[in-house]
Amino acid sequence: QPLACNGASDEGEAIAYWKRRFTPGSVLARIVERGAKFAANLKQFTDEECVLQSLLAQTAYRLGKRGDWYERLILLHSTHLKPKRAKGGKADSKQHAALLSARDICIRALNDQHVGRLSLHSISRQIRALEAKLSYEGDQLYQHPRLSLEWKSAPERTVYGVRINDRTRRGPSLWDGNDEVPCSVERLALWRYQSLGYSGLHSENAMATTLFSLLFWDVIFHPLPGALDTEYQSRPLDMGSESFYFSRQTLVDQRLQEIVGGEFADTIQASYDFGYGAECVGVSWDITCEQLLIVAKASMRLGFPDLCLWNPATEKAMFVEVKGPNDKLSDAQRDWIDILITNGIGVEVCLVREGDARDHE
Repeated sequence: QPLACNGASDEGEAIAYWKRRFTPGSVLARIVERGAKFAANLKQFTDEECVLQSLLAQTAYRLGKRGDWYERLILLHSTHLKPKRAKGGKADSKQHAALLSARDICIRALNDQHVGRLSLHSISRQIRALEAKLSYEGDQLYQHPRLSLEWKSAPERTVYGVRINDRTRRGPSLWDGNDEVPCSVERLALWRYQSLGYSGLHSENAMATTLFSLLFWDVIFHPLPGALDTEYQSRPLDMGSESFYFSRQTLVDQRLQEIVGGEFADTIQASYDFGYGAECVGVSWDITCEQLLIVAKASMRLGFPDLCLWNPATEKAMFVEVKGPNDKLSDAQRDWIDILITNGIGVEVCLVREGDARDHE
């Protein structure tokens, strides 16, 4: 049965989006989504396709999952539900129709404003692969402003170190550090960058989330009715949903204009002094205010690579994704690198390889 929770339902119409996850409809949507996964595990692909179509027919719940649902639906139509071709035979009309159906789902996804950046990259590649199988060329290729086929690439830097081989140990690799103490691959990379004049932290997303929370402290804790029910909350109930921005659009836009105009140092300092030690979503009090101000002044928009670096001499910040031997960039990491480069922020990929650094100077 279709999932009865579309955007025009009484419940969806009456309740703000961020509150819907506390309603029975949200629980139902999660159960239905889990049912699709069970059907996939049982290879009941027709049932799975029906469930996914039901989920996509509504826009009241789990909007952030729509990209995943489209991707799986495209795979079903292009692979699992596509009639098999006889050995040595030619593709028949049913196979052609299955590819066209998968392409139509790609087009539908590209026109769905709830599909996020990461899924758009995958779906953009899928539609071009399907069009290649259909022998489409030139004007036959679908064009859309949201087509995103390539990520911008970051420059790479290779550094070398001595890896500690311990067959009994599981988990991340260990390397000989500068102080003769075993260290992580990220710590080794940080030492190499320090020799180039950089200071920095292995912070991953802590620097970014801390800066965000301090810059928007008063916005986060703005007394929006129903969002902050007790004084013990470290975040409003709509944090992490699309409604966080729309419910506070005027306040957020005003703060963004202040940041663009360079008025951010006093805001960071005031929030740091006021809230130090308090529980607030995203804040790491291990990062000093001085470090936050240095990075904020060098670059006002951040991503989530491993290392956050700044050069006091040049007053520039850089973000570095560290990859050890056999590690590769994930799609999510490529996406953050693309965001950083698009916004003019320095970013590198540091490849750590086994060997004596002196042999490669």
